[in-house]
Amino acid sequence: MPHNFTLTETQTLTEISTEAFLYTHKSGAQLLHLKNDDKNRVFAIAFKTPAANNTGVFHVLEHCVLGGSKKYPLRDMCNELGKGTLCTYINAITYRDKTLYPVAGTNEKELFKMADVYLDAVFNPLITEKKEIMLQEGVNFSIDENGNVTGYGGIVFNEMCGTFSAPVYCLGTTANAELYKGSRYVFDGGGKPEDIPKLTYKYLKKCYKKYYTPANAYFYLFGDLDAEKYLNHIDNEYLSKCKKRGRSIKTPKVKRRSGLSDLTVPVNSNDEVTIIMFSTNLKNSPFNSMALSVILSYLFLYESSPVRRALVDENLCGSVDFSLGFHIPELMASVTVSNCPNPLKAKNRVFEVLENVYSSGFDGELLELMYELSEFNIREANFGNRAKGVQYLMEISSSWLYGGSAFAHNWKLRDLLELKNNPNILRGLLRDVFLKNKYTLTAFTAEKPHSAHFKAYKATGEMLRENKKLREHLNKSEDEKALSVIPVIPLSDIEKFAEKIPFDVDRVLRISRTILPTDGITYLTFMFDINEFTPYFENYCILMKLLGKINTKNYSFEALEKKIGMNLGGQWFECWVHDSVTDESYNSTFNVIVKVLDKNIEKAFELTREIILNTLFGDIGRIEALLRQSMVGLKESFITEGSSWAINYASAFLRPSYKFAETTGGFVFYDNLLKMTDTEKLCEELKILQKSLFTKKNFSFHYTASAPGLEKQISDFYESLPDLGPDIQKPQTIDFLAGYAKNCRFVTETPVHYNAMALNFCAGGAKFHGSMNVLRNIIASELLAQKIRLEGGAYGYGMSLCSQGIAYLHSYRDPNVDKTYEVFKSISRFTENLNLSDKQLSRFIIGVINGEDSPKHVYYKGITALRDYLSNKTYEDYQREREEILAATNAKLRSLSEAFVVTDSNSSICTFGNGEIKSDLFTGGEVKITC
Repeated sequence: MPHNFTLTETQTLTEISTEAFLYTHKSGAQLLHLKNDDKNRVFAIAFKTPAANNTGVFHVLEHCVLGGSKKYPLRDMCNELGKGTLCTYINAITYRDKTLYPVAGTNEKELFKMADVYLDAVFNPLITEKKEIMLQEGVNFSIDENGNVTGYGGIVFNEMCGTFSAPVYCLGTTANAELYKGSRYVFDGGGKPEDIPKLTYKYLKKCYKKYYTPANAYFYLFGDLDAEKYLNHIDNEYLSKCKKRGRSIKTPKVKRRSGLSDLTVPVNSNDEVTIIMFSTNLKNSPFNSMALSVILSYLFLYESSPVRRALVDENLCGSVDFSLGFHIPELMASVTVSNCPNPLKAKNRVFEVLENVYSSGFDGELLELMYELSEFNIREANFGNRAKGVQYLMEISSSWLYGGSAFAHNWKLRDLLELKNNPNILRGLLRDVFLKNKYTLTAFTAEKPHSAHFKAYKATGEMLRENKKLREHLNKSEDEKALSVIPVIPLSDIEKFAEKIPFDVDRVLRISRTILPTDGITYLTFMFDINEFTPYFENYCILMKLLGKINTKNYSFEALEKKIGMNLGGQWFECWVHDSVTDESYNSTFNVIVKVLDKNIEKAFELTREIILNTLFGDIGRIEALLRQSMVGLKESFITEGSSWAINYASAFLRPSYKFAETTGGFVFYDNLLKMTDTEKLCEELKILQKSLFTKKNFSFHYTASAPGLEKQISDFYESLPDLGPDIQKPQTIDFLAGYAKNCRFVTETPVHYNAMALNFCAGGAKFHGSMNVLRNIIASELLAQKIRLEGGAYGYGMSLCSQGIAYLHSYRDPNVDKTYEVFKSISRFTENLNLSDKQLSRFIIGVINGEDSPKHVYYKGITALRDYLSNKTYEDYQREREEILAATNAKLRSLSEAFVVTDSNSSICTFGNGEIKSDLFTGGEVKITC
């Protein structure tokens, strides 16, 4: 049957080797197809969804439409789909005025089926018939056995409680509401915790009916796929069957307020934070976004950036950051200054420096650095684990959904060249956006007294009935008939062999290489062995934070930064712990990682040599300022990344390598950094560490490139290193965790928790087996998803394990503590009762294989091969694990239950979060952290 889409525009997007086709449907829907040879294909649906209040209605709706549809009546669709799929991305995203539903995958047949799941979810969701889905995903009432309402629950509610725990987010949201008062853009698209409970089912259904219509739909296809097949399916199965086409939703007008006075915002923190927001009347176009990004980077990003430099040098802040609002029709820039001893003085200094830059002009070298790095990043197109097509969708939506071009974002190199050739553009923006902009607002934090506890009250009969219905809904198993319609790839379609990443090593010269197509970019890793007996080894993370940011023998730090930016695509420092897969031994390395265009390889070696051998540790004030920045960033991450901190601390008590990692990079490192008072003594220790670490004896090297051939440069670099470091002995026995206790709780100013349990599943003599990865997928997708997310209301959960014998279970933005740890401790009992059908088990196996085979950027492939080598993990290990995964059976999985019995001796727990809920689990005590 022919479809009702009409091709309205085509373009060739040479920068990304893509043919672009824009279609319009008779209903008003649009479809954009970016056709290229990318096998990581993407399908997506987007709707304009401008918020009209702070109830988070469209955020809740995003969750709810994925809570089951007529064709796919699944209670937790994303979790069910994710159990066993070859998809590389399954998610949905809500902004202030739009919602995106992208799915990506490497198997075209499966992606087409997944597209149908998403189409049915948005056009035929069960939320219009079942209120309990809103209660599950949005907000519900916690009712005790006496019928008293004791608080709120719900996945979105707890997610936003976690989000609003960050002082910077609270400050920015409040300032935004003042600046855009009178327009729809005052509202938070995610919802405010105090307003989400006001959301009614009637209003949610009204919003769905108005906004989720064909006339308001934007479809997106990316990669090597059959567009006609999708066009026919979307039209014949959905758009043409919709009873109401709806109306095209207009983008709300942006209204801004001028001449606003400074604003003070109470937050749960004693750290002074200042945000300066600059609203612009600049259209949210790719060109304007790039221009403002260049200016913001120039002013704030680098150590030599003029505003950052002034604030740091004058001790007016702990850290400086900036952001650019891409997700409203007009761009908005903001500057965040954290840990301010004198907020008003910091604000005034920002504007003084901006005036100086405007009057004296841009530093040509620093500006050229911005251009060079922008071009490098455009050409590299490294988006981490995110599919390229999903990243492009996010960029496109900021133009396309506002009536702009669906293609303009792809002309980045052209736009960059225009900026370089017209320097007055940047000067004009500096004046209009930052200096002569009457739509500017400064907001300061003020410490808020602790809010009163929730006052319990008697539940109404309706509330009790709803709560009962919700519990029945949550406790009901997924219907087998519903599960049968989930797209499933047969195991016979799965590749039987693990991917073999090229890796060649010369053990005598200590050089290794990964040769893969890299598009003219080479990735270098300079490695230096470290261990606990290196003099002052505990400071190597401090060294990592200082190198490249302080003066060297031949360069000031400003000149060095410019040299790096002009010649390299990036240079950074990492410390790795390589945990052997064969025993409990480990080794660790200090790494200088560089990405560079092939033509600039000589500069990479030259600059690295300068930094590691010639860095000077004499500027005490500069070093203290950089350490303050580090402490501010670490402290803020206790709220935003609490799960990682909790996992790292808990695991430190189970294996020697993790003790070492925690001491030198975890909370213990932060705590020791906080207690440090003698910077001069530290600098003397760093000098000794520098001489002890960067020697011939410690050196090895890895590179990822399109072809071999760096042996001459590597040899010259090696010869430039000193033979030996200073002869200083350290104690042969070090108590890494002296003064720190197992099973500890870290109290932060947040109403939710980040819980983690580390478990040594080899403690009783068990050995790692590939089928354990299948068990991990089952435990996370079945037990944790049900008990912690759906029933417990936590925003997230997870389980991971390593072949060295440690398993990690965690939850985040979780309202519970004791209940969550009870679930963690029940994994053995859950395992011994497993009895999956062949189809169910196949899905879990496929889900694990997908994680192993998901597409990776060439840089990550090289790093993976290197780290496997350093951990003694071979291709044969990977292949054996893959065969064990594919051969997993119910009997084999049940036999693993004994290894996952949780005892005091083989496990450790840690929580970062709210200290108001008391628990007897934390025998190691509590540590209060004020963030």
